[in-house]
Amino acid sequence: MNKQLQFLTITAFIILFATTLGAQQNIVKIRPLPILGKFGFQYERKIAVHSSIEVEWQRWNVQRNKDNNFFLLGLLYASSSSDVIRVKGNRFQVTGRYYEHENMTGWFAEGGFNFGKFDISRTESSSSFSVLGLFTGDFGSWSTKTTRYDNVRAKGLKAGGGFQKKYGGLFVNLSGGLEFNEVDPKAAALVRGLRPVTPYGRFAIGVGF
Repeated sequence: MNKQLQFLTITAFIILFATTLGAQQNIVKIRPLPILGKFGFQYERKIAVHSSIEVEWQRWNVQRNKDNNFFLLGLLYASSSSDVIRVKGNRFQVTGRYYEHENMTGWFAEGGFNFGKFDISRTESSSSFSVLGLFTGDFGSWSTKTTRYDNVRAKGLKAGGGFQKKYGGLFVNLSGGLEFNEVDPKAAALVRGLRPVTPYGRFAIGVGF
């Protein structure tokens, strides 16, 4: 983990917890509809009239499958292939926000940084079968190949905006923007969410106190 990012994260936590918790100065949120298997837990704290800092932990557990099948004259010849990509890991984000209103509601602009570590694997399989093997002795083939990228470290920046609405003590948040990631190019090519420039979208719900 990059030492500078570690320092910035610790600084963010100190800012969040250095003062006494006050009424409606804090929001704890989750992402109830994790997109592509990414679960998130967020803590947001008001630090100025229109500003806040949010710390988020994401648990990635993503699997993407791509299957192809081909048949010629029924079962005379058949082939299939699959490409399975699995991603597991954790990512942390620190985000600063500037709100339209004083109570952390309305439209907002946001920006921040993230860092994480992931295990990525790709399993490619293919098989074929032909009834012509009755005459040639070759009924087909089967093969599989697994490529692994373990302990892949990623870091990056984010910039975007969104809208947060308050219903009593309940907060609903929608946000989106762009992430700019730095990661092993071979690993990033397999994971959409880790590509050098990738859009992001968030839906979160939580309670204020």
